[in-house]
Amino acid sequence: MPQGARPRDGLTASIHEEEVARFRAMVEATAAGVVVVDPRWCIRWINPGAAQLLDADAAAAVGEPFEDLLPPAARRAHLAVERPAAERDGRWRGEEVLPGRDGGRPVRLEVVTWLIEPTAAGEPLGFVSIRRDVSASHRLSAEHQAIGRVATAVAAGTDRDRLFATAACEAAGMLDGDAAAIVDVHGATPGVVGRWCSEQMPPGVLDVAAAAAAEVVAEPDGAHRCLHLGAGRCALAVPVAVNGGRWGVVLVLRHGSRFEPDEVAALERLAGLVGTGVGVLRGREALVREATTDGLTGLRNHRAFHEELRAEVKRARRYSHPTAVVLMDLDEFKEVNDEHGHQTGDRLLRAVGSALHAVVRDTETVARLGGDEFALLLPETDLAGAVATAERVRGAVEAVPLAREHGVTVSAGVADLTQAASADELIRLADGALYWSKVHGRGRVSAYDPERVEALSAQERAERLARSHALGAVRVLARLIDLKDTSTHRHSERVAELCVLLAEELGWPEDRQALLRDAALVHDVGKVVIPDGILSKPGALTSDEYALVKEHAPTGARIAAEALGAEQVAWIAQHHERLDGTGYPAGLPAERITQGARIIAFADSWDVMTSERPYKHAKREEHALDECRALVGQQFDGDVVSAFERLRPRRPRALESGPRG
Repeated sequence: MPQGARPRDGLTASIHEEEVARFRAMVEATAAGVVVVDPRWCIRWINPGAAQLLDADAAAAVGEPFEDLLPPAARRAHLAVERPAAERDGRWRGEEVLPGRDGGRPVRLEVVTWLIEPTAAGEPLGFVSIRRDVSASHRLSAEHQAIGRVATAVAAGTDRDRLFATAACEAAGMLDGDAAAIVDVHGATPGVVGRWCSEQMPPGVLDVAAAAAAEVVAEPDGAHRCLHLGAGRCALAVPVAVNGGRWGVVLVLRHGSRFEPDEVAALERLAGLVGTGVGVLRGREALVREATTDGLTGLRNHRAFHEELRAEVKRARRYSHPTAVVLMDLDEFKEVNDEHGHQTGDRLLRAVGSALHAVVRDTETVARLGGDEFALLLPETDLAGAVATAERVRGAVEAVPLAREHGVTVSAGVADLTQAASADELIRLADGALYWSKVHGRGRVSAYDPERVEALSAQERAERLARSHALGAVRVLARLIDLKDTSTHRHSERVAELCVLLAEELGWPEDRQALLRDAALVHDVGKVVIPDGILSKPGALTSDEYALVKEHAPTGARIAAEALGAEQVAWIAQHHERLDGTGYPAGLPAERITQGARIIAFADSWDVMTSERPYKHAKREEHALDECRALVGQQFDGDVVSAFERLRPRRPRALESGPRG
């Protein structure tokens, strides 16, 4: 007995033995694999969990080298990394992948190995290594990350090629595939529209598999199919549906292991998101057509003009070609509207648009920038040529009968690319020349001349352009919400209208009311990442589904940050926080929740409570208001609820109940 040690009596020894037995039983019962080796890495003891994971006979393994239990790839990693690190540092943590049994998928293990403390005499005792199967959690994490990245691509307005390439890459990564493809079967250009291949995949194999997978959508049941391609390869093909019709297929190829049911389910979820993406792309393309055309005159609009201008300036710079811009304004147009009404003004604008079309060449762009402002983009035209074109346009417009009748003339400003370093500066200089024409008699064309024309400052022009682009982005994002979830049609617009009324009642100035309206219009844009099946689910959500729903607030904030300011982004991120600290995503205390977020939270909840949804019936307004009053201090701000009650007698349109089905 060591010196100073106290002898154990029978009771103490019995308790100690009971504790050891209990600990041993616990280790033997755990699913984790526990192996104890001596200093030469020969096995001293192995629990049933390790024997099962490593497909070993526990009794026969004792005394054998530990590396003999491992398959070749894992053995090489053990000898090259795990063992040297444990011997050098006394501890190692990492992962290990074992081949699946009977053609199944590989097993991913989390491994922790550490040195057993030596005895008091310094005698080494060996190492303990624990292996835990983390395949399921790894697959779930990989699926969430893959679907999140595809959803972000959908929400961010990624173009077709990049969206489909992203989806193919994520599908392959999610299922440990060697290749993947997105196949369009019924589109304008059927075939593989997105692909990803590893270096090990021979050329042409993916296309052959895609052709076979395309037949999946022809099957009556439209179910997934597992295809055997020879050379040990298998493929999983899952149909993609868009608006209830079959659009195409998501295909994943890999070598060796078969596809398990949970992998099929994961790919079906990704295919559903691809279908959502295709639907959003179609809707966005329709929106772009609407968004690039002025509805009154049929000319290109402000957004389209500036996009084409940037592209043309880039081309002209590359090839040293001339390019010019003409900005025009109708003099006395306001008086036409004021004295004869907007219908007369609209007829005049349409006539001006027709006159402009008749003058410019097919290679030139004519646009209505807004109100009575028009613009020409003139490729392959220098300053003198642009002035001549502007004079022809001025004469053509002033010859329009309705213009002559009301005394409407045209002021114009011209600049070319030799005077400007960028598209924005070109517009700024032409705008300065237009201003010169307006203040020096009107009804004239002025070319930019730095000695006599004072241009708008770069800051003024940049602020105008930035605000215009941001507002345009807000409108597009607001429309995307309606495309994503038809059951909430105009929900965001009603919420935005109510937010403005509440902010006004609470004393917000008009400029901040406008900021709040823009944020409220896109407060739910993060829902684009939520599958349609969850949004329209009639019953209770699972914990995983609810966790995904809770991500829409921070996701929406990240998307809106492309168009809105930091304060507006914070309102969106916080609009599901609660004053009692139980909200999401951050569980903020009341003092950290901004008033803008509190207003959006109330307006959003009011519209949800009084609207018909797939998962609930609309509440009567009196019952909904009673519930809001009861939740003051917990979910809702008392000042906001009081402001709402003051508004109700005036019955603005935004206070009316939402759709009832």
